[in-house]
Amino acid sequence: MRLLLDTHTLLWYAMGDQRIGSEAKALIDDLDNEAYVSIAALWEIAIKYSIGKLELPQPFEPYIAWLLEQIQVEVLSISLQDINVVSTLQLYHRDPFDRIMVAQAHNQELLFLSRDSKIDQYDVQVIW
Repeated sequence: MRLLLDTHTLLWYAMGDQRIGSEAKALIDDLDNEAYVSIAALWEIAIKYSIGKLELPQPFEPYIAWLLEQIQVEVLSISLQDINVVSTLQLYHRDPFDRIMVAQAHNQELLFLSRDSKIDQYDVQVIW
């Protein structure tokens, strides 16, 4: 399976947070699956870290480098096709980071691992 981790999924998995869904955790743990994280998720983490809304165990850059290596996820760039899909999405979700990740999950046919119930309204497969 090809997975796209939402921002909270990435952080909760890395931190061993109990809020992560057992099915989502099992999918990430399965090394036969390909896991991706959107550059938008990393951008969201950087913004929240820089304004003090998110604490990380180390400064942003070394932590993200460690995190990506530990979890063995591939960073997914944002394409023009992704942006085109965003322009057609209903406004079920106002968060621009989540909207671009929905577009990426749609375009790349990725299983989106997210607890956000608003994502369920879009034409993407969501598991938690």
